[in-house]
Amino acid sequence: MSVKEKNLAYDISLFEERKYIDKKKDNILILPKKEVKINKKNKLRTMFVAIVAFSFSVAIMGAILFNQAQLAEYTDKTNQLSKQLEECKSENTQLQMKIKERFSPEEVENYATSNLYMKKTSPSQVEYFSLSSGDKAELTQSGRSTFIDKILAIVGIR
Repeated sequence: MSVKEKNLAYDISLFEERKYIDKKKDNILILPKKEVKINKKNKLRTMFVAIVAFSFSVAIMGAILFNQAQLAEYTDKTNQLSKQLEECKSENTQLQMKIKERFSPEEVENYATSNLYMKKTSPSQVEYFSLSSGDKAELTQSGRSTFIDKILAIVGIR
């Protein structure tokens, strides 16, 4: 080593840790073109999935609302028909009462005597007759017999 070299100061900055600060221009980060294409594809996929999910949820909500509207409509119709049934039952009961009142035996008798000039039967108007105990009715078979009847007669079943 030479004497000149011994007096030289050592550069210690070579051994210090360096902190590198990347300077961004206008906050724009430049990516390689491959990564940009991949990011665009991922964004499109994400948007597509979001649109499909949104459409699906809107369709489900629409179906639920439609079913609720139909259910409410059917409930109203059922209530109206129940009211109509009760009214018909009430009207039927009233008409049954009128029929019983109008066609009671007393009313029929009054109508027959006053409007049709009918009278009750007297015992002199009743005529009794009797049947002789010897009268009978018999059913006879026709004189013709079929081929099957003849076979059954020969076998002994008839």
